Amino acid sequence: MIDVTKDIITALKTILPTYYEFFADGSTPKPCITVQEYTNDDDAYGETLGYSVIQYMVKVWADSKNDVQSYGLQIDPAMRQLGFHRVSATELMADHQICKLMLYEALGYEDNYFPEPETPATPSTPSDDNED
Repeated sequence: MIDVTKDIITALKTILPTYYEFFADGSTPKPCITVQEYTNDDDAYGETLGYSVIQYMVKVWADSKNDVQSYGLQIDPAMRQLGFHRVSATELMADHQICKLMLYEALGYEDNYFPEPETPATPSTPSDDNED
């Protein structure tokens, strides 16, 4: 399983304060970005290679539509630098907060998809010196 959450948060912190979605709430200062892993599916594989389809939901929270748009335009290049492309985007409004939701996707190489088999333990043999 591939986990790039820390890399994404580090990259997006250069734009705005960025939090993992579970640790943000109504008291989190705005504007900000929240991130959450959406999908991590290892369904692209062959005889010797394995890949995972990875999706992250990135949300920009702000008080104005202009701010949401401006920050959203900065997020796209940052996510592309990490190998992600945007597959959808939409906007919501709740409690006078505007949120732009952007879903990003990447295909990640699973370098340990086919790990080396473990060497079986050598079976123990009964000792001849314990005979009565």
